[in-house]
Amino acid sequence: MHRHGAALLLAAVLAASVSGGGVGAAESPGGLGVAGAWHGTSSGSERGPCGALTFDVRVDGGRIGGFAHSRTDDGRPIEWRLFGLIDSAGQVTLETSHVVASPERHLEHVAWTGRVEGGHIRLSRAAQGACTEAQTIELSRD
Repeated sequence: MHRHGAALLLAAVLAASVSGGGVGAAESPGGLGVAGAWHGTSSGSERGPCGALTFDVRVDGGRIGGFAHSRTDDGRPIEWRLFGLIDSAGQVTLETSHVVASPERHLEHVAWTGRVEGGHIRLSRAAQGACTEAQTIELSRD
C-alpha cells in the first residue's frame, strides 16, 4: 500500500474508534484523566506555511482524533485531520494532515509530539517543509 494510503487508512481507523466505533475503554490511559474535548491555537503567523492552527480534538481511551484549521497565504481556509495516541506515561504523538490544493494534490503531514502536563496537553513540532519555524501548542479542556 502507498505510504499516503496507509496513513489515510490509519486515520480512518483512529477516527472511527474516537467517534465511538472502536474497541477500548473510554477512560484515559494510566488514569491520566484526559478523556474528553480539548482545544487550543498553536504558535505561528496568521497565514502561510507557518500559520497558526486552531485545534479541536477529542481524547478517548488513549486515542486522539479531531480537526484543526489554518489559512493559506491568500487567506483561504485549510482543514486538517488529526489523529494520534497518548500512552500511559502521558507521552503524546499526533499527526495532522490535509490535502494540498496543487496540481498533484498530495497530502501534507505534520508530526507533533509532547506530553500531558498540569492539566494541559503540550505539543511541539519541528520546522518542516516550507515552514522554517518550530511550533508549539497547549491544549486545554473545553
